[in-house]
Amino acid sequence: MFQILSIIHKYFIKVGKMHTVITKISPNYIMNNFIVLLNILLLALILYYLIGKSNSIIENLAGCPSNKRNLIYANEANLNRLFSEINTLKVKVDELSPKVTKNSKSTKRNKTAIKGAVNNATKAMDDKEKEGDKIGTGTDPTPEEKKGLVAAGFF
Repeated sequence: MFQILSIIHKYFIKVGKMHTVITKISPNYIMNNFIVLLNILLLALILYYLIGKSNSIIENLAGCPSNKRNLIYANEANLNRLFSEINTLKVKVDELSPKVTKNSKSTKRNKTAIKGAVNNATKAMDDKEKEGDKIGTGTDPTPEEKKGLVAAGFF
């Protein structure tokens, strides 16, 4: 539609320039331009009618049997129900999206906390292994270790 209007505008610009030159030459000039304008508007109206007719979902049901009409209306009702279900699902998704982002943030935070706890446990385990290796090297135990071993019944 916009292209048709731009063509009409360009045409009138040309006509306006030519009008100053040809006014005395052609007395039917205005009538000819008016007829051309009416033809262009008629063509635009026909195109608008054709485009509007092809966009309709339910066609003219004058020649359609009644059982098929009922089927069309039943399908239309089914479509309306499905669209309403989609709208309710969209509302529920919008309600849940902040909770999902909150859970993902807390998951990241818990992941870093677990890594720290695992690192601490690994360090403690390495320290205990070093103590165990120190005991089994054959060096004399310290007096505190000797008391523990005597109490345990090793000496």
